[in-house]
Amino acid sequence: MTRKLLLGTTALAGLGALIAVTPASAIETSVGGYARWGVVFGEVDTVTGNPKARNFYFREEFEVHVNAKGKDDATGTEYGVQVQLETDRGSDDIKVDEQWIWLKGNWGEVRLGNEDGAADLMKITAGSIAAGTGGIDGWFNVVAPVGIHLLNSSDASKIVYFTPNISGFEAGISFTPDSGQFGADLPRHNDGHYENWIEAGAAYTADMGGAKFRVGGQFSRADHEVNGFLDFTGYSLGAQVEVSGIKVAGSWARNSFDNPNDNTRWTLGVGAALGPANVSITGVKEFNDNSSSDPRNIVLSGDVTLLPGVALQGDVAFWDLDTGGNDNGVTGVLVVRVGM
Repeated sequence: MTRKLLLGTTALAGLGALIAVTPASAIETSVGGYARWGVVFGEVDTVTGNPKARNFYFREEFEVHVNAKGKDDATGTEYGVQVQLETDRGSDDIKVDEQWIWLKGNWGEVRLGNEDGAADLMKITAGSIAAGTGGIDGWFNVVAPVGIHLLNSSDASKIVYFTPNISGFEAGISFTPDSGQFGADLPRHNDGHYENWIEAGAAYTADMGGAKFRVGGQFSRADHEVNGFLDFTGYSLGAQVEVSGIKVAGSWARNSFDNPNDNTRWTLGVGAALGPANVSITGVKEFNDNSSSDPRNIVLSGDVTLLPGVALQGDVAFWDLDTGGNDNGVTGVLVVRVGM
């Protein structure tokens, strides 16, 4: 959920200022991230709706994560900053993906900045157990052309709160004043975005008799800035189970826009660990209340560890956008991923 924001030196300068005004022993800094290089293939022109799109090409993604972390010994409160930089060569050479300040204690965790909302961060879908780059929630829209969950506020500026994990139960809530406002951008009224966006989620995780399971639900609600346009409300439920290396997950999500053009999305998937490799098959089906278009997507995924920190990942998607024309086909990605 990336935005194309020109970084310049603002993010690094701000991080440097934070470190500069804090005693050297109080803040620890680290650098991480990952790099992905991939081959994209298949009917890309059809799935993207761009007849000029190439149906075979190479694609890169490089992210550098700069972290600053400290702890107050008197209260036990931890705090810090994370800045995620995209260094891909493109229209802007360096861009900000996400950036936030965080504080954590026995009372929970708060995040302040450009981060995903609670409903998105806590979602449980078939994509949660997918191998490869993520199956129906995978890398790039050629393998994930059909939505799988709720409409969300992406990385717009917000405040997020997570409760502490109590006996396997945790919850979260976030508030976004303007879905079109990022970082130092000037927010504007009646600019076609959503406002007063509240997202929430809750989940329960347990390990019983050798079976690990996680269940949860999410809520999302926003008003449209422009009078007469459609407000949004969404609900979702999801669950996943793992037994002896076999994983199964599924979800239901309902997106409502105060008119008949609502949609319901179902996902289901199964995955397995085979030594150093993982495989999965995941699918999504969307039903639109006031349209004959009910798209679906089925993705076969796999990954294998080549070297410590280096993996080969792949997804092949079989999709049908169901718009009445030549709108079904096969696309895929084959990726080398290096973690830092």
